[in-house]
Amino acid sequence: FKVSVILGGLGKRSRRGFGSVEITQIDDNPAPKYNSIDELCNLLDLIKPDTFVLNKTKIERIRPVHVEAAYPYIKEIEIGKTPTSWKDMVKKIGEASHDFDCYHTGFVNPYRFASPVYVSVINDNNGQYLPIIITLNCAFKESIDLPNAEKKKDKTQEFKKAILS
Repeated sequence: FKVSVILGGLGKRSRRGFGSVEITQIDDNPAPKYNSIDELCNLLDLIKPDTFVLNKTKIERIRPVHVEAAYPYIKEIEIGKTPTSWKDMVKKIGEASHDFDCYHTGFVNPYRFASPVYVSVINDNNGQYLPIIITLNCAFKESIDLPNAEKKKDKTQEFKKAILS
């Protein structure tokens, strides 16, 4: 449950930081904070030992999933370094979503599918917020005949960089 709350969100647009929630108490005791990449990696290791490793500034999956897995699973997790207000964070995520919209981040005209890049927000304990980006295995098939050549360009890395910086 803790990992779901940290990495996810509730409701509409939850993959773009909306609906991010925080556990503040557990049985009338203050809930532990997992707002650093080290703390989050330790929590994941408690749940799935030897599955993820901290590689400099991001958590990466080291235990492979089935080779032909055609479903989303966590590939990597990154946390931004520059705290900001929640209003500025939502604005930054919205602008990046617009600027780097492509088939690889969840847009398929005339359809939409769930983005494999999940953005959530965590509190840094000082009233400021940091973005947390979870990159999932993408089940998007390149072989689909999609009409917009510009949207075929994978802008995932630019999208993530704009939010994390």
